[in-house]
Amino acid sequence: MARTYGQQCGVAKALDLLGERWTLMILRDLCAGSAGFNQLLRALRGIGPNLLSARLGQLQASGLVQAGEHGYALTPRGQALRPLLRTLMATGHFLGLPAGGGDAPVPARTVLGVLFDPLQASDMERIIEVQVGEERFTCFVSHGRLAIRPDAAPVIPDVRLQATAAGFTRAVSGAPPGEDFRLRGDAAALRDFRLAFALPMAPLRDTVALFAGEAG
Repeated sequence: MARTYGQQCGVAKALDLLGERWTLMILRDLCAGSAGFNQLLRALRGIGPNLLSARLGQLQASGLVQAGEHGYALTPRGQALRPLLRTLMATGHFLGLPAGGGDAPVPARTVLGVLFDPLQASDMERIIEVQVGEERFTCFVSHGRLAIRPDAAPVIPDVRLQATAAGFTRAVSGAPPGEDFRLRGDAAALRDFRLAFALPMAPLRDTVALFAGEAG
């Protein structure tokens, strides 16, 4: 029998569904597009096949994930959780939690999948070529949809992102980018990229500033 908090509260009900270990991580990875069972198993280091199968079953039963020809994918209901996942990512960077010595790096593809905001990109048509360390792929943004394909763009991209893994992580965290993080494109394309893949740090910082001012 599934464990619940047994409270008539939106937070409690959300955690009844999403609070089990690995559930949000599965949803995080599916933000970058559909993935097969074995692909998820490799990406989520530490989860076993039985537990992954159980979590996917729960997510399908709740209408957040569906299984199809190309693997598992977010349903429209699952896509609605993107703002939550973006805020969780921003919160982790904002809190400045120290990385553990054995922490696995997260692919840039996964990070950009979480950062992507369909509503901000609802009127966009952009091609973004990405190279972060040895990882290379292309993002196709079309009217609120994101498709990520391996390798270089088939045409001249609107934006080129080149970075080291460390430079990419720093830029995502909201730190000023250094020489190891470069974006190229015209002004309109770069503006669209920053709108569609923005980490929502400002509300967190503004809230701290508000209460710090009151404390002073």
